[in-house]
Amino acid sequence: MNFSRLQKKLYKDGFLEDSLSRAYYSLYHLLITYLLLEGEAPKTHKGLLNRIGLKIKEGKLTDKIGKLLRTLYQQRETADYEIFAFVSADEVAVLLEELDQIREEFKKINLNLEELQKEIDKNI
Repeated sequence: MNFSRLQKKLYKDGFLEDSLSRAYYSLYHLLITYLLLEGEAPKTHKGLLNRIGLKIKEGKLTDKIGKLLRTLYQQRETADYEIFAFVSADEVAVLLEELDQIREEFKKINLNLEELQKEIDKNI
């Protein structure tokens, strides 16, 4: 499953909360793959947040990645589990744009996202 394409389709079709959820998982799988390549394997969502925070403190990742991860995590929790979740199309558009920028940052640190996505898709 390609979360990147799915999140954009859901957004376009007006399923904003679902789009946020898929955006979170798109970033989640990207960062899990990054950590696996670093020899680390967090077992929980909170574990991922903690490990990424450490990578930011070590200067290996930007604070922008951590902020987006935390925002998407919180938004996904709300969208998936709250009865009256609401998010605006503009807010989702901004987060999706930030996620696209993060993907570009990973390209700069030599992670071939297409190959990684294929590996992720095989294992989902």
